[in-house]
Amino acid sequence: MVSAELKIDGERLWKTIQDTARWGAIPDSIGMCRLSCSDEDKAVRDWFVEETAKVGCEHKVFTGKYLFVDL
Repeated sequence: MVSAELKIDGERLWKTIQDTARWGAIPDSIGMCRLSCSDEDKAVRDWFVEETAKVGCEHKVFTGKYLFVDL
């Protein structure tokens, strides 16, 4: 069960969003393009699995593309 005391650190969340934008970043732009099933998509999914595993999450992948994470 998730604790009622769970709080989100807004600054940390924004930094994480910005950091993950490097996968698929468009050069000389503030934009990004990360297509499903691309190398960039796989890289960020691998990063996500690694990061969430650090806090004890379980992972399930269905049909090679749908990722479910349970805490």
